[in-house]
Amino acid sequence: MTDKFVMSARQAAELDHAFARAGWRAEDVKKLSKGNILREFLDVLHGKKQIQTGDLSIWLNDSPFVPKGYTLERHTGEGVYRWGPDNFITKVFDHQKVGKGLSGQETLRLLSIFYVANANVLDFLLARPYLIPDHLKGRRLYFWGTIYQNNRSQCHCVRYLECLAHDSGSWADGFSCINTEHWGESDYAICLA
Repeated sequence: MTDKFVMSARQAAELDHAFARAGWRAEDVKKLSKGNILREFLDVLHGKKQIQTGDLSIWLNDSPFVPKGYTLERHTGEGVYRWGPDNFITKVFDHQKVGKGLSGQETLRLLSIFYVANANVLDFLLARPYLIPDHLKGRRLYFWGTIYQNNRSQCHCVRYLECLAHDSGSWADGFSCINTEHWGESDYAICLA
């Protein structure tokens, strides 16, 4: 790096007053100066990362959101689930990677031994897309624990999350018809660990 940051006396005084107003102590500033913590703060300041605050608990057995034109067919899940990067797994079956993929009924059958995430988890993530790991962009994330019926077509459906633009990180939800669609290698089932 060719540029070296030099703090002016005025900037040092501004920081000193800001730390004092916020209740910081000398040992807090020392901890802040270690490692790569300030890089993390800079990423937050520039909008590259967000600070996760609030409760990350999801009530799985609450009634899920049912969009207009749909009826709730099945909703599985009980208790409280705490979202975290190590608390879920993505599942893609080998059969999804070859040929035309798996049918919805076959996917449901294979997922029956897993604790699949329901639509409450989807809606939780839709409201907090910054919690979705970047490596899942370019994939459709399915939440098989809640099955809907489309009132017009009578098709059984499952909701998914999909990143609309890989660079912007904008996520949206949608429906896939279990009766007619096939699940390929980019279609991940979200299961709770």
